[in-house]
Amino acid sequence: RPGKLHQLISGCARNNIDVVGVQEHRWQTTEQVDTHISRIDEASWRFEYSSATPEGHGGVGLLIGPKLINFFSSSEKVSNRILLTHFKGNPAITIITAYAPTEDKDDSEKDAFYDDLQQVTNDVPQHNVLILLGDLNARLGANSHQMNPRVSGRHTYHEQTHDNGNRLVSYCEA
Repeated sequence: RPGKLHQLISGCARNNIDVVGVQEHRWQTTEQVDTHISRIDEASWRFEYSSATPEGHGGVGLLIGPKLINFFSSSEKVSNRILLTHFKGNPAITIITAYAPTEDKDDSEKDAFYDDLQQVTNDVPQHNVLILLGDLNARLGANSHQMNPRVSGRHTYHEQTHDNGNRLVSYCEA
């Protein structure tokens, strides 16, 4: 609901947060990517988002604060679970907002998500700053830092790595 976006923006303004990846917003649009502008305390906030399903599930977006709004260049929907946003600058910034399928989804759905994510990552120019924001629904186990030291630190929450965790590690290694 629009009131929830206002709450999110107010919290970001209070805590000096300039960009937020949003998953499961449930907003619907007929556009590939839509924009909602909100003004709070004389400041403009931009919400770039792709549509949730007709049943009101999913949807990914990026909330952009007033410090970054003038650097916004474009957004594009990669899939129902991935939004790509570009910012002007030197260097340019590319933000990928993603929402991975949960552990119980079919392997084909998870494969398609990670294939799309890898492809869009590969397509970002090498000189751009690349930021991945999202809910990747991945669990990394306590020994992840030993098995994948280039990807994982020693402070994980879960005891065991599950399938989505292995997929995330493989993506990061690639």
